[in-house]
Amino acid sequence: MDIIVKRIFEGERFLFATHINEFLIDRNVTSNSEVFLVEIPPNSSTHLHNHEKFEQLFFIIDGKGFITTAISNEKIDIKENDIVFIPLNHDHCIHNAKNNKSLRYLCINSFIGKTQEKTSKSHAIKVVREFRMNPLDDNVFTNTPILITGANGFIGRNLVNGILSKGIPVLGIDKSFDILSQNHLYKQLCVNLLNENELFKTFNQYLESNPFPRYLICASGDVLSGKHAFNSSAADFLNQYNDNIIAAFNISKLYSQIASKSCTSDSGILFIGSIGADKSHREHIAYDSSKGALNSLCRSLAMDLAPYHITVNTISIGPIDFSPSSLQDGTEIVKLKKLVPLQRYARIEEIVDFILYFVFQNNKFVTGQNICIDGGLTIQLRPLEIEHLENPNLYKR
Repeated sequence: MDIIVKRIFEGERFLFATHINEFLIDRNVTSNSEVFLVEIPPNSSTHLHNHEKFEQLFFIIDGKGFITTAISNEKIDIKENDIVFIPLNHDHCIHNAKNNKSLRYLCINSFIGKTQEKTSKSHAIKVVREFRMNPLDDNVFTNTPILITGANGFIGRNLVNGILSKGIPVLGIDKSFDILSQNHLYKQLCVNLLNENELFKTFNQYLESNPFPRYLICASGDVLSGKHAFNSSAADFLNQYNDNIIAAFNISKLYSQIASKSCTSDSGILFIGSIGADKSHREHIAYDSSKGALNSLCRSLAMDLAPYHITVNTISIGPIDFSPSSLQDGTEIVKLKKLVPLQRYARIEEIVDFILYFVFQNNKFVTGQNICIDGGLTIQLRPLEIEHLENPNLYKR
């Protein structure tokens, strides 16, 4: 048996309906013990339970709470730096006190005799099924967080909500904090991506007590801001390139440098781009050229990061119903939708669903690609209205 060293906040995450376990030292590599980190979100608790096969030791790392038992009405307060012993067959329930901070403690199980489940994870799955603790049953998520920049924006916020709805933790980055941070699976860093030093410091402080994200989705960037080429200035280009290129490069560089040295394998980066990279808008010269540069950045990063098994791709998005840019279309929106071969704009749910599918289906052999979600807008040569067709009504719905 070899000596094992693990970082306390880099275990394999397992989500119960009430709390989170992060497995550190599995029972299948020891003779009679296992070690894991437990996180109980605010105003939550474990279910009432006991252990027939092992004793437990808790070391409270941070937060505060209390323990209740089935034998009496006693309430045992626990706080940071306390050590707790739970004997065999002793019914107990661990509660987080009513505050805004998670209760986290290191748990060491010492087995008496042999256990039926060979691994820590198989035991956790058995508990989920026996106590019906997770409505997803077999689909238990163990993912490390997904990192999303521009988390407060229209696409970023919808991505955060879509991932959280699957019970998967998210780390968001934006310039200001958002109400989503009240979700115990969501953590947010308030940082300016253009400031490399600030970004490096803030992200590394986060990693001191949290697992490294397995995927980066860059959803930050500036929106359309119309100016004719004659009225555009170097400052307009600088603003667009800062928000759409420099910010994406800074976080991608930091993320990939750490990923290349960590035990995390098959990491990925996904840029959220625009069809403006290939189909130009009138009076959006700075915006469109910056989105074209984002596609080029994607290809170059894909080449540089391939030896580290880090994939880089872009999803270019067309018009979306009720997005900030589509709301600017006003009364012309009905006519504009008819220019799309599918004769409508995308729904934000369709965009989110495709991105989640792409990220979570382990597309490990796709890199350097630009995938368009635009209802066929970028592939048509001419709009329907000016085509000479045998039966134009066939294409109208």
